[in-house]
Amino acid sequence: GCDRMEQTGDSSAPSETLPPSDVPQLRGVQPDELGAVWDAVLPLLLSSLAYGDNRVWPDHILKALIDGEMQLWVAEGDGLEAMCVTTITDYPAKRVCSILWLAGRKLERWIHYQDVIAAWARTKGCGVMDGWARPGLARILRNDDRWKQTHVIMRRYI
Repeated sequence: GCDRMEQTGDSSAPSETLPPSDVPQLRGVQPDELGAVWDAVLPLLLSSLAYGDNRVWPDHILKALIDGEMQLWVAEGDGLEAMCVTTITDYPAKRVCSILWLAGRKLERWIHYQDVIAAWARTKGCGVMDGWARPGLARILRNDDRWKQTHVIMRRYI
């Protein structure tokens, strides 16, 4: 597993460096904080899981979050605006941070927080961040030179 995430933000930072109050704030949710946010996160998570044919159930994800095998990130501003679940996988030649599920509203208000997650992943030894994206998000990420489309996933129901 992965050791605990550091919280984003610095409470000792001068007030003039803090973003305006109407900008959502991203934070990594520690395992002992999951109970306080889970009910709010669950509808967004379920919407994201539905696109993956419900291969995993929320209880499986919650257990992995508690065990530190996955990490939960939330963007809070006008309520809960977004959630993201990541995991770190060690391959023989590389350590990768994968975005497993991402859902929210007002994407333009929090998509830039991918940089915070990438910086965190670098501190954990990751050299790559990847994720599955539906076509709409893929179009947005294609306009960001840091993202490269490497595969297209096709699904056949049998």
